[in-house]
Parts: sequence; C-alpha cells; structure tokens
Amino acid sequence: MAKSEFSFSGFLEGFKTIFTRNALLIIAIYILSKYSNYMKNGFRTFVIVKDAGISKTVLGTMLSFFLLVALIFEAPAGHICDNVRKKLKYILAGASVLRLVCWLGFIVLKNTPTAYAIFFLDGVLYAFMETAIPAILALSVDRKAMGSAYAVMMGLTKVFTASGKATGISIYNNSGVATAALAAGAVACAGGVLALFLDSEKLANANGGQGSIVKKKASIMDGICWKMLPLCLIANMAIVTFTGADNYFPLYATERGYDYLGAITLGNTIQGLLDIFIGVLCDIFNPMLIVIIGLAGQVIAPALWASASTESLVNLGTLIFYISRVYGTAIRIVGMKAISNTEQGSFQATFMGAFNLFSIFSATLIGWAIDSFGYKPVWFGLAVWQVAALVGYIILEMTFLKKLREETAAQEAA
Repeated sequence: MAKSEFSFSGFLEGFKTIFTRNALLIIAIYILSKYSNYMKNGFRTFVIVKDAGISKTVLGTMLSFFLLVALIFEAPAGHICDNVRKKLKYILAGASVLRLVCWLGFIVLKNTPTAYAIFFLDGVLYAFMETAIPAILALSVDRKAMGSAYAVMMGLTKVFTASGKATGISIYNNSGVATAALAAGAVACAGGVLALFLDSEKLANANGGQGSIVKKKASIMDGICWKMLPLCLIANMAIVTFTGADNYFPLYATERGYDYLGAITLGNTIQGLLDIFIGVLCDIFNPMLIVIIGLAGQVIAPALWASASTESLVNLGTLIFYISRVYGTAIRIVGMKAISNTEQGSFQATFMGAFNLFSIFSATLIGWAIDSFGYKPVWFGLAVWQVAALVGYIILEMTFLKKLREETAAQEAA
C-alpha cells in the first residue's frame, strides 16, 4: 500500500490548480447559484404567507416537503455526476435555467397546490446543484489541494452571498414579486452561462475518468456512496444540535436575561475567518485532529449551557459552539480526500442526503423535547448526542478511513 507523505512543493503545485479554468468557473457558478437561492429565500415567505394567504403551519410543512424531495433526489444526482461527466456542464446549465422557471412560479402562486409544485421542483434542483458543484470542484483540482479548494469556494461564497437574502426582500418590497423572481432567476442563469465554458474533456478524464461514462453503475441507488454513509451520518449529527441552538438558544438566553448576541456574532466571525484557513491546514496536516477538536467543542458547548448558572459561562459555551463548527468543513474534506474521483458525485449526494435527513425532523423534535422536559435536559441530551458522534468518528478513523485513504492514494497513483 502506498503511504501518503506531505510534500510542501507538491502542495504548492497542487494549489496552483485552484486557479485553473474549471476550478475558477465552478467557484463562480456556486457563488451565483447560492446568491440566487438566497434571493429567492428572501421573498419566498412573503409571497406564500402574505400574498397567497397560506398559513405559517402549512409553510413549515412545505419546507419539510422540500427537504424530503431533496433527500430522495440526492442519489439520482450522485449517479449523474459520477456517470455522465462529459455532459455534466450542459445538465448544470439546464438546471440553472430551470431555476429561473421555478422562481417565476412565485409570480402565479395563488394556492397551496401551486406552492407544493414549486417546492418540488426547487427540491430536485437543489439536490442536483449541491451535489454536482462540489463534485466538479473535486474533479478540477489536484488531490493535494482539494481541502484548500473547497475552503476557498465556501469562504468566497459566504463573503459574496451575505447580502443575497436582503437583496431579495428589498426588490420584493420595492418592485414586487415579478421583479424579484426575474432578478433571482437571472442570477441563476448567469451561472448556467458560465457552466457552458467548463472543459468537459478534463472533467471526463480527471484521474480515472473514461469519456462520458466513468463507471457503469447498476442502478440509481448506486448514486449513494454506501461505504461513506457512516461518515456522512456522523458528520451531520450536529445538524440536530445546531437546530436546537439556532432556533431555541435565543429564547433560552432571553428568558434568563442574558446578553448573548455579542457572543454569537464573535463566534460566527471567528468561525468564518478560520474557515478560510481550514482547507489549507487540512491539506498540510491530518484533518482528523481538526475534526476531533471541533466535535469535542460541540460536546462542551451544550454541556456548559446545561450546567452554567452565569451569563459569562453561557456565553463561553456559545463562543465554543460557533467556533468549533469549523469541524464541518474539515470532516467533508476528510471524505473528499478518502475516495477516488470516480465517487465524488455519490459522496456529495450521500453527504447532502444525510444533511437533509437530520434537517427534516430536528426542529420539530427539539421543540417537542424542550416543551416536554425543559431546556437543561435537552442541552445535556445534545451533549451526549455529540459524544456519540465524536466516538463514532474516532472509531471510523481507527478502523476504516486510514486504510481507505491509503488504498485511494495507491489507486490514483497507478
């Protein structure tokens, strides 16, 4: 078995591939895709509740329906990404145009069935875009700089899309739903135009590719990367904890008269800055240590919320919680580096599928638990939940991931 050793000169050579045509294009496409989506999210609630008169309860059901649709279509999306690389840019461009059609649906939205139809199409397109774009990025850069490339894409996306939701709301308030939908759709289409400039041959032949068909798979369900499913589930267990913190921690702190906004803002800011460098660190060092430290922070934070009796300790837990969420970038890079390029699509599909699975039920489950047992037992429960994630990850590293990385390195060097 080939053993991977870090080479600084090799890393620098790999880092240069981030500035190649396909890598730069797919980063720009992702930024436009997310900005368009955030614009739509900005005006969507107003159109459904205010214009169409649909209740907030039904809207909540629609959001769960959207996540369920995305979950179902992750596997087909992974199947397409791994098997039709040569035509992937045309499919990506077509999906971007379909987003324009989807957003325009809000103009004629007057009833619940129409809203569900829009949410269905939106879920299908979301599943494909969130699977295809990270997979294309992985195919476009050298494996030695894969972590850096992913972190650069996510960091730039956070910077350039920060105003997306506010822009969508502003256009809706000033010019109406038609203008807002057209504007969001135009941004999506701009990404579709850029997709047409991707180099299909390089995508098709990236480390083991063979033309338009990289690896013949037996069924759509093979679009799930089954061997990486345990990692994807462990990585996304924290979605339950994040949902509890994002939706219910402000209520918990407010009821106790704690000033918590400064801690959240500072924690998010530090996390954002760390995210920029986390990819480079994952390329230079073993990402395992970053993941373990981050998961440990996700244990400590809810434990502090449950046991602390002062504002300073609660805010310390808040800082730890948001800063330690950098583990999410690192653990996704762990998966991307552990598998071959012929499986990047199915891995991204499986990762997003696990994300959607936990997202569907977590808000309702946490809300019910707090109503039934109170805040502190729930925070303790979430700490125990995160201990399970931490232990599970360590076991995976000891029994499976290290061996898989060595096998993948030998395969790609052959």
